[in-house]
Amino acid sequence: AQGDGVLCEPEPDVLDVGAGRAAARVFDTLATVDFAHLAEVDEALRRVDDGTWGRCLACEDHIDDVRLRILPEAKFCIECERSSETTMSQAFNLVSGPEINELLSAPDNRIQKLTAAGKDGREIIAELYWHILNRPPTQAELLEFSARVEKAESQRKAYEDIAWALLNAKEFIFRP
Repeated sequence: AQGDGVLCEPEPDVLDVGAGRAAARVFDTLATVDFAHLAEVDEALRRVDDGTWGRCLACEDHIDDVRLRILPEAKFCIECERSSETTMSQAFNLVSGPEINELLSAPDNRIQKLTAAGKDGREIIAELYWHILNRPPTQAELLEFSARVEKAESQRKAYEDIAWALLNAKEFIFRP
Protein backbone atom coordinates (compact mmCIF):
# COMPACT_ATOMS: atom_id res chain seq x y z
CA ALA A 1 0.00 0.00 0.00
CA GLN A 2 1.12 3.57 -0.65
CA GLY A 3 0.35 6.65 1.33
CA ASP A 4 2.05 10.01 0.80
CA GLY A 5 4.70 8.33 -1.35
CA VAL A 6 5.82 6.01 1.48
CA LEU A 7 5.46 2.27 1.29
CA CYS A 8 3.46 0.91 4.23
CA GLU A 9 3.31 -2.60 5.52
CA PRO A 10 -0.14 -4.12 5.02
CA GLU A 11 -2.16 -4.84 8.15
CA PRO A 12 -1.59 -8.45 9.24
CA ASP A 13 -4.53 -10.69 8.55
CA VAL A 14 -6.22 -11.84 11.76
CA LEU A 15 -6.44 -15.41 10.48
CA ASP A 16 -2.73 -15.43 9.57
CA VAL A 17 -1.80 -14.15 13.02
CA GLY A 18 -4.03 -16.73 14.68
CA ALA A 19 -2.67 -19.54 12.52
CA GLY A 20 0.88 -18.46 13.29
CA ARG A 21 0.22 -18.49 17.02
CA ALA A 22 -1.46 -21.90 16.81
CA ALA A 23 1.49 -23.28 14.84
CA ALA A 24 3.92 -21.89 17.41
CA ARG A 25 1.96 -23.60 20.22
CA VAL A 26 2.03 -26.89 18.31
CA PHE A 27 5.79 -26.64 17.73
CA ASP A 28 6.40 -25.75 21.39
CA THR A 29 4.32 -28.75 22.47
CA LEU A 30 6.12 -31.08 20.05
CA ALA A 31 9.51 -29.86 21.23
CA THR A 32 8.51 -30.48 24.85
CA VAL A 33 7.17 -33.93 24.02
CA ASP A 34 10.32 -34.81 22.01
CA PHE A 35 12.63 -33.82 24.87
CA ALA A 36 10.46 -35.74 27.34
CA HIS A 37 10.55 -38.80 25.07
CA LEU A 38 14.34 -38.59 24.72
CA ALA A 39 14.65 -38.47 28.50
CA GLU A 40 12.43 -41.57 28.75
CA VAL A 41 14.61 -43.41 26.20
CA ASP A 42 17.77 -42.42 28.09
CA GLU A 43 16.24 -43.73 31.29
CA ALA A 44 15.29 -47.01 29.57
CA LEU A 45 18.89 -47.41 28.36
CA ARG A 46 20.12 -46.84 31.91
CA ARG A 47 17.72 -49.57 33.10
CA VAL A 48 19.11 -51.92 30.41
CA ASP A 49 22.60 -51.27 31.77
CA ASP A 50 21.63 -51.89 35.40
CA GLY A 51 19.46 -54.94 34.60
CA THR A 52 16.09 -53.46 35.62
CA TRP A 53 14.69 -52.88 32.10
CA GLY A 54 11.49 -54.82 31.53
CA ARG A 55 10.49 -54.70 35.21
CA CYS A 56 7.64 -52.49 36.40
CA LEU A 57 8.92 -49.70 38.64
CA ALA A 58 5.77 -49.87 40.77
CA CYS A 59 5.12 -53.57 41.35
CA GLU A 60 8.43 -55.03 40.04
CA ASP A 61 6.59 -57.59 37.89
CA HIS A 62 7.77 -58.32 34.36
CA ILE A 63 6.35 -55.94 31.75
CA ASP A 64 4.63 -57.83 28.95
CA ASP A 65 6.93 -58.48 25.95
CA VAL A 66 4.37 -57.15 23.47
CA ARG A 67 4.20 -53.89 25.42
CA LEU A 68 8.00 -53.63 25.46
CA ARG A 69 8.17 -54.20 21.68
CA ILE A 70 5.67 -51.39 21.13
CA LEU A 71 6.96 -49.09 23.89
CA PRO A 72 10.53 -50.09 24.79
CA GLU A 73 10.84 -47.20 27.25
CA ALA A 74 7.83 -48.44 29.27
CA LYS A 75 8.42 -48.08 33.01
CA PHE A 76 5.19 -49.67 34.21
CA CYS A 77 3.11 -52.72 33.44
CA ILE A 78 -0.36 -52.02 32.02
CA GLU A 79 -2.10 -52.46 35.39
CA CYS A 80 0.16 -50.03 37.23
CA GLU A 81 0.21 -47.45 34.42
CA ARG A 82 -3.56 -47.33 34.24
CA SER A 83 -3.75 -46.44 37.88
CA SER A 84 -0.81 -44.13 38.39
CA GLU A 85 0.86 -42.55 35.36
CA THR A 86 -0.14 -39.31 33.71
CA THR A 87 2.19 -37.75 31.18
CA MET A 88 3.73 -34.35 31.83
CA SER A 89 2.06 -33.03 28.71
CA GLN A 90 -1.37 -34.11 29.98
CA ALA A 91 -0.72 -32.61 33.38
CA PHE A 92 0.47 -29.27 31.95
CA ASN A 93 -2.50 -29.08 29.62
CA LEU A 94 -4.90 -29.67 32.49
CA VAL A 95 -3.22 -27.21 34.79
CA SER A 96 -2.51 -24.38 32.37
CA GLY A 97 -3.68 -25.34 28.91
CA PRO A 98 -5.59 -22.65 27.04
CA GLU A 99 -8.13 -25.16 25.77
CA ILE A 100 -9.37 -25.95 29.29
CA ASN A 101 -9.64 -22.28 30.18
CA GLU A 102 -11.48 -21.54 26.94
CA LEU A 103 -13.94 -24.37 27.57
CA LEU A 104 -14.55 -23.30 31.16
CA SER A 105 -15.19 -19.69 30.20
CA ALA A 106 -17.21 -20.40 27.04
CA PRO A 107 -20.52 -18.51 27.13
CA ASP A 108 -22.63 -21.55 26.22
CA ASN A 109 -21.07 -24.25 28.40
CA ARG A 110 -22.64 -26.37 31.13
CA ILE A 111 -21.92 -23.78 33.83
CA GLN A 112 -23.89 -21.17 31.91
CA LYS A 113 -26.75 -23.59 31.33
CA LEU A 114 -26.90 -24.51 35.03
CA THR A 115 -26.91 -20.90 36.19
CA ALA A 116 -29.43 -19.89 33.51
CA ALA A 117 -31.73 -22.70 34.65
CA GLY A 118 -32.00 -20.94 38.02
CA LYS A 119 -30.35 -23.71 40.03
CA ASP A 120 -28.98 -22.75 43.41
CA GLY A 121 -25.28 -22.94 44.23
CA ARG A 122 -25.40 -26.32 45.94
CA GLU A 123 -27.21 -27.88 42.98
CA ILE A 124 -24.69 -26.45 40.54
CA ILE A 125 -21.76 -27.70 42.61
CA ALA A 126 -23.35 -31.16 42.88
CA GLU A 127 -23.89 -31.29 39.11
CA LEU A 128 -20.26 -30.28 38.47
CA TYR A 129 -19.14 -33.13 40.74
CA TRP A 130 -21.39 -35.63 38.97
CA HIS A 131 -20.25 -34.56 35.51
CA ILE A 132 -16.53 -34.35 36.30
CA LEU A 133 -15.90 -36.92 39.05
CA ASN A 134 -18.99 -39.10 38.57
CA ARG A 135 -19.94 -38.81 42.23
CA PRO A 136 -21.69 -36.34 44.53
CA PRO A 137 -19.64 -33.95 46.65
CA THR A 138 -19.11 -34.87 50.28
CA GLN A 139 -20.84 -32.64 52.80
CA ALA A 140 -17.51 -30.97 53.60
CA GLU A 141 -16.78 -30.32 49.92
CA LEU A 142 -20.26 -28.92 49.37
CA LEU A 143 -19.95 -26.57 52.36
CA GLU A 144 -16.45 -25.41 51.36
CA PHE A 145 -17.33 -24.67 47.74
CA SER A 146 -20.71 -23.13 48.62
CA ALA A 147 -18.96 -20.69 50.95
CA ARG A 148 -16.48 -19.78 48.21
CA VAL A 149 -19.29 -19.13 45.71
CA GLU A 150 -21.16 -16.94 48.20
CA LYS A 151 -18.03 -14.82 48.88
CA ALA A 152 -17.01 -14.51 45.23
CA GLU A 153 -17.40 -11.26 43.29
CA SER A 154 -18.50 -13.32 40.28
CA GLN A 155 -20.44 -16.52 40.91
CA ARG A 156 -19.83 -17.59 37.31
CA LYS A 157 -16.05 -17.26 37.82
CA ALA A 158 -16.31 -19.16 41.12
CA TYR A 159 -18.06 -22.08 39.35
CA GLU A 160 -15.36 -22.04 36.65
CA ASP A 161 -12.71 -22.23 39.38
CA ILE A 162 -14.52 -25.17 41.02
CA ALA A 163 -14.73 -27.02 37.70
CA TRP A 164 -11.02 -26.32 37.08
CA ALA A 165 -10.13 -27.65 40.55
CA LEU A 166 -12.16 -30.82 39.96
CA LEU A 167 -10.55 -31.38 36.56
CA ASN A 168 -7.13 -31.10 38.21
CA ALA A 169 -7.93 -33.31 41.18
CA LYS A 170 -5.96 -36.55 41.44
CA GLU A 171 -9.29 -38.34 41.56
CA PHE A 172 -10.05 -37.12 38.01
CA ILE A 173 -6.55 -37.36 36.53
CA PHE A 174 -5.75 -40.84 37.82
CA ARG A 175 -9.11 -42.54 37.63
CA PRO A 176 -9.04 -45.81 35.66
